[in-house]
Amino acid sequence: MPSTRPIRATRFDRERLKPQMSAKAGPTPSAAGAKVLQGRGCTARIGISARSSRLSMQRTVVKLSYHPVDGVRGLVCYAAHGGLDKDGNEQEPVVGYSETEDAVDGHAVTAAWASANDPRYFHMIVSPENGDRIADTRAMIRAGMEQLQKDWGTHVEWIAYQHDRDQDGAGRHVHFLMRGVDCNGDELLIAPSYVRDGLIYRWSEQVTKELGPRSEREIRAGLEQSARLREHKLEKDRLVEQAVELGVMTRKQASTINRQYVKSGQNGKEQLTQQVRNAIDRQRSQEPEMTP
Repeated sequence: MPSTRPIRATRFDRERLKPQMSAKAGPTPSAAGAKVLQGRGCTARIGISARSSRLSMQRTVVKLSYHPVDGVRGLVCYAAHGGLDKDGNEQEPVVGYSETEDAVDGHAVTAAWASANDPRYFHMIVSPENGDRIADTRAMIRAGMEQLQKDWGTHVEWIAYQHDRDQDGAGRHVHFLMRGVDCNGDELLIAPSYVRDGLIYRWSEQVTKELGPRSEREIRAGLEQSARLREHKLEKDRLVEQAVELGVMTRKQASTINRQYVKSGQNGKEQLTQQVRNAIDRQRSQEPEMTP
């Protein structure tokens, strides 16, 4: 007999769902009441077991995190490109959109969430591998969110911002701000299994509908890239462990490097690995030569 213990929104897969932004984790969600026995999406049948068909689907990275709603203003500013960039230059404003509107005042919407004492908000990032081929993401995003809400069995208020490029060089992607309550005003609890597998499957499915399936050449290139990324991570792990053994860095510093590595794009990963390699080389150059 399956367990009826509530599945809580905090039980996310921590490694695969690290937020891209350096926001603190939100408060621990409390149970939404006896009527909530499992998280949203736990019973969705979305064909995840059909692994063979997933090779031809468009590759899409999806990240989900939650944060206190009283801190949402900062994310709205980031998503809307408010203020200056890291180099002190004016940014081109990004207009948010919702399920029904093409232009949304994100500050007004999220202020209403905060005034309603929402427990938190969700931040979701959808990054298609070939996102640059989608000129306007609105139709695809709306269709995808409609499917997610069907899986969850509830309506959820959300706003989205399309970014064509970010500071780490990632291509076209979408930032979502999603309300932390369902259509009845209860806390939105998403099943961990859906966070782990369902989100990626649904968004890959939607991008594939938009762009068509990947060609054999793209599949082969993708597999080769995945192999290179695995090898690169193994090299980084080896260098970090070596740096700790040599006293170049502490375990705490190594943990910081590993967290930054997970959150960084490929250019950032290369830079972090090179920094560790350079630190090891400097340490070795200072060591006295062994004499007989």
